[in-house]
Amino acid sequence: MVNLVQLEQLHQGVASWNQWRDRHPEVSVDLSEADLSGLDLQQANLRSVDLTNANLSHANLSHADLSGAVLRQVDMSHADLSHAQVLNTPLNWADSRGTCFTQMRFTRLPKLSLHLETSLMARGAIALDPVEP
Repeated sequence: MVNLVQLEQLHQGVASWNQWRDRHPEVSVDLSEADLSGLDLQQANLRSVDLTNANLSHANLSHADLSGAVLRQVDMSHADLSHAQVLNTPLNWADSRGTCFTQMRFTRLPKLSLHLETSLMARGAIALDPVEP
């Protein structure tokens, strides 16, 4: 369930949010089930954030870092993910109709379906092979 204090921090703006994330890297962020539709989250640090069942429809996530985020059943319809980093993140969102993936960088993971990978690349995303630890 969404952490309301963290959600309020995000609503204060991306600059404030990113500063808070930099000061508190140890904090687990839970924005599951949050309604983030239409928000300007350009360049937001959303690394390792739990966004399960969140609504990101029509959100601007360009240049955002979603690496390691939990994106289960997320509504990404009509969102802008251009130039976003989505590394080491299972891509299993619920809806991506109308979403912009231009230059979005994602990692090829074993469970990523070939159909989804092909679809993302056809829409301008860049697939990267996983980096060995």
